[in-house]
Amino acid sequence: MTKEYMEQYLSDPDKRAKHNARQRVYESKPEVIERRKAYRKARQSGGYFVYYLPSEHYCGITIDMYARESHHRTVDKKNTTGIRVLFHSLDRSIAAHHEAMFQSVLGMRGLNAQDLTTI
Repeated sequence: MTKEYMEQYLSDPDKRAKHNARQRVYESKPEVIERRKAYRKARQSGGYFVYYLPSEHYCGITIDMYARESHHRTVDKKNTTGIRVLFHSLDRSIAAHHEAMFQSVLGMRGLNAQDLTTI
């Protein structure tokens, strides 16, 4: 099935409704839910990553770099080229401390030093 075929097929509202209903039934099956959970857990390398998106001047924290980058790229529509890991820790509180430090000291999005003067 090609992307063009699916776009054409789903352009019909009745077919889209049927497709979405079938998808919801499939996604709600316990074996599918468990398989997805196992897949996500296997992808995680352990610990917390503090990462930086240079083109967005954005700093964040995550346990799954692949999923977070994908979310930024598809849902948030952010440019993820040049993503860098700034810090890694097995302890969430230490990683959160470093994330806050990067955001405040370097003025990245999040807690921005310039925003503090306007409060």
